[in-house]
Amino acid sequence: MKTIIHLSDLHFGKVDTKRVNPLIKKILEIKPDLIIVSGDLTQRATEIEYKAAKKFLGKLKYPIFVIPGNHDIPLLNVYQRFTSPFKKYIKFISPDLAPFYCDDKIAVVGINSVRRYTLTSGRISNRQISTTEKIFDSLDPKLIKIVVCHHPFDLPHSTETIKKHTHKVVAHSKSAMKHFSKKKVDIFLSGHLHHTHIGDTTKRYKIKGYGGLIVQAGTAISKRTRSEPVSFNVLKIKGSNIDIENYAGDKLSPEFILSSTKNFRNSESGWRAI
Repeated sequence: MKTIIHLSDLHFGKVDTKRVNPLIKKILEIKPDLIIVSGDLTQRATEIEYKAAKKFLGKLKYPIFVIPGNHDIPLLNVYQRFTSPFKKYIKFISPDLAPFYCDDKIAVVGINSVRRYTLTSGRISNRQISTTEKIFDSLDPKLIKIVVCHHPFDLPHSTETIKKHTHKVVAHSKSAMKHFSKKKVDIFLSGHLHHTHIGDTTKRYKIKGYGGLIVQAGTAISKRTRSEPVSFNVLKIKGSNIDIENYAGDKLSPEFILSSTKNFRNSESGWRAI
C-alpha cells in the first residue's frame, strides 16, 4: 500500500496558528510515503512567508512533492511579478516548478498552472500537456499515474460554490483531459478553491471508457476558510482499490479528526465509487 497526504493552500501569512502543530502531529502519525502540496504556500509571496513555509515543510520528515499556486507569485510588486515571478519560490521552496516523482507503485507529475498575467485563474498549455504525455509514455503502464495542478479540473457539487467559482476551473482542461485520458491518468490532485471535492471525471468530461479520480483539497491551516473547516486528504492506494480519507479541523479543539472516507475501485471503464 502507498499512502499519500494531500495538502493545499497553506497560505503562510494568513495561518491559523493553533492548527499548525496538530497538523504536523497528525502527518507524523499517519507516516505517509509521500506528501503532496498543491500550491499556495504563501499569502503574498513575501520572504517572511516563504521562510515560514520552508520551516513548516522541514518538520514533516517525509518525501515532499510541491507545486506553486497563484498566491506564490508577487501581487503588489508588478515588476517582479512579470520579470521573475517565482524567484522567492525557487529560493526557499524548490527550483523545480514542474516536479516529477516515481517509485515502484506511483508516478506523479506536477503541472504549473500559474500565469503571471492573471490574478487568480490558471491554465495548462499544449507544451505542458505534451511533456506530461511523454513522461507517462516512458513509464511502466502498471504504475498509478497522478497529475498535480493547483487549479482544479472540476468543482465541488455545491450549487452556490459552482456559481461563484465557475471561471476557476483550469483553462484548457477539456483538451488536457482528452489527452490524459489516453494515458489512463488515474488521479488529478488540486486545491485553490478551499473546498474539499472527491469524485471522478465522468460528470464533467464524458470520455467513453475512461474515468479518473478528481481529488481537491481544502485549505489545510489557513484562516481563509470558505464555509467549511480546514482539512486535508489522505489517499491509500492498494492495487486496484483507493481509499480517500478527509481529515477536518475539530470544532472543539485544534486537532484534526477523520471526517469521511470514500472508496474507489478500478475497472475497464476507469475508477468508480464502491
